Amino acid sequence: MPQIVILASSSQIRSQLLNNAGVFHRVKNALIDEDGVKAALKLERRPPRDVADALADMKSRKISIQYPDSFIIGCDQVLVFNGELYSKPKTKIDMISQLSGMSGKTHEFFSSSVIYRERTPIWRHIGMAKVTLRDLSLKFIETYVEEGWDTIKDCTGGYKIEGNGVGLVKKIEGDYFSILGLPLLEIASFFETHGVLDKCK
Repeated sequence: MPQIVILASSSQIRSQLLNNAGVFHRVKNALIDEDGVKAALKLERRPPRDVADALADMKSRKISIQYPDSFIIGCDQVLVFNGELYSKPKTKIDMISQLSGMSGKTHEFFSSSVIYRERTPIWRHIGMAKVTLRDLSLKFIETYVEEGWDTIKDCTGGYKIEGNGVGLVKKIEGDYFSILGLPLLEIASFFETHGVLDKCK
């Protein structure tokens, strides 16, 4: 009987990446209070990588309770700029302001993934990437946000590097897939080791 893999996320790009790597899976969104968790961990002065890891763990654990026999992939990503943890911009004005502030400068992505089985965490990984944006004019940013709002409004960084957002980027250091919110190569290696790669239904 094939072993089931479930992605505890509604992210289309994460699901697509897993399929591309041969990790076929089901999708089950884990609804948690991300803003509340971030706020609590910030008060505890937890480092950004711990915040990403805690959120990924909560998502995986929640779905594992419902599907204990399956491999549950929980993942989350945070953006850090000038030492501050950033959340998804809520409005076009917020996004324009964020991109303007990051223009010509470097920000970091921490991307965590935790895999549960039988209600127990059996694997975790935190990837990191640094992204430097080009010097962007305010007019360019305003046009980019206005024209692309529907596709980028759920992006923590305010751009989709897998789309035309790559035009905003000057340099990448570290794991490219961490920018997309999923340490894909490490996850694929895990499932290859466990004999379920290309066998999940």
